[in-house]
Amino acid sequence: VPFIKKVVYFATPHHGSNWSEMPLGRLGRWLIDVPQQLQDEYVGLIQGNPGLIRNPARQPATSIDHLSPRNGIMQATSQLRGADLVSAHSIIGIGFLSPDAHWGDGVVAIPSARIPCVQTEFFVPATHSGILRNRAAAAELMCILMR
Repeated sequence: VPFIKKVVYFATPHHGSNWSEMPLGRLGRWLIDVPQQLQDEYVGLIQGNPGLIRNPARQPATSIDHLSPRNGIMQATSQLRGADLVSAHSIIGIGFLSPDAHWGDGVVAIPSARIPCVQTEFFVPATHSGILRNRAAAAELMCILMR
């Protein structure tokens, strides 16, 4: 999009999250209530287009499925290169262990949040959901936007 000049990533799992494949992630997937209409449309897509999707799952993928480091979409998007005229910045939560014993914001491990194309990285002691309410993260966002 040509009018975008800055991108700020908050607690973004660029390379996925291993916890999505662990028991807690499987429990989370089980708790997600996929609307019946979406399930019906998915089944219709699979039945109406044999061979379109290799080894289709019984249900549509959830956001937890897409967090798997082995997910094709996650692998493809982690390889995307940012536009040359867009400055990118990361605000990364630290200080908390995730269920898979990696340090980060409790959900996203630090290595998954890091990508080489950013101009700045700001590390803040915050959880994955708490980073949006963190004063230091908000101040850093304001600094980035004002530059």
